Amino acid sequence: AAKGAAVLAAGAGFAAKKLFDMTNGYIDASSNTMRASKQLEMSAESLQELRFAFGLSNVAAEEFDQGLEELRTKQAEAMEGSKEAEKAFNRLGISMSELENLNVEELLMRTSQGLTELGANADTGKLEKVLFGGKGSAFGLVLRDFDGVLAGRDEAIARGIVQSTDQLKVAENADTERFRIQQEMEAEIRKIMAELAPIMLDAMGKLNDFLKNNPDTFKSIAVNVGRLATKVVGTADFVSEGIKA
Repeated sequence: AAKGAAVLAAGAGFAAKKLFDMTNGYIDASSNTMRASKQLEMSAESLQELRFAFGLSNVAAEEFDQGLEELRTKQAEAMEGSKEAEKAFNRLGISMSELENLNVEELLMRTSQGLTELGANADTGKLEKVLFGGKGSAFGLVLRDFDGVLAGRDEAIARGIVQSTDQLKVAENADTERFRIQQEMEAEIRKIMAELAPIMLDAMGKLNDFLKNNPDTFKSIAVNVGRLATKVVGTADFVSEGIKA
């Protein structure tokens, strides 16, 4: 019975930790999506769809964000008079008047249409490097398949992995509250440690003086600590064996 209780307790602890880790992971991922959505000026729903679509071709979310940021930078450069950037967009069939009015999602999809029409060749590869910087190869490879990007977005919706902005905001608020609680706890711990430090130092000094003056007592304490440590190790082994069983 004792062994079974120990196994159940260990199992419950393991399950609780798993649930805690999953919850924190969800909050972290949702907060990341909200931050990226604001930074890239794209709806959270569209960002999730596109990240998933690119992920099907092994482009990580971070790589996608960086490639999209590069594309936005080139849009800004073209509007500021960069001939290289203007020429790159013209090659995709995007005029300056159209480019000026494209939001980031529209810009990405129009770029995909243009690259798909151009097809894969040496000139396209150079064009992608201009538009996406160091992420040109992987990013451009996905965008050359406009229908594939659309299909990937539809699949993300069909699988139900796209969360609404309201859902993500709940997680974002939880992240903010988690950070606040963590900060308060750390501050309280620092306060307690600051109060305890002089007391502990004084107690340790007195204990050290006592043990120096009473060597037999020191030996007795050492023996008892050793026995206690042996019992603790034995209990840990017992619980470990119960889990394995």
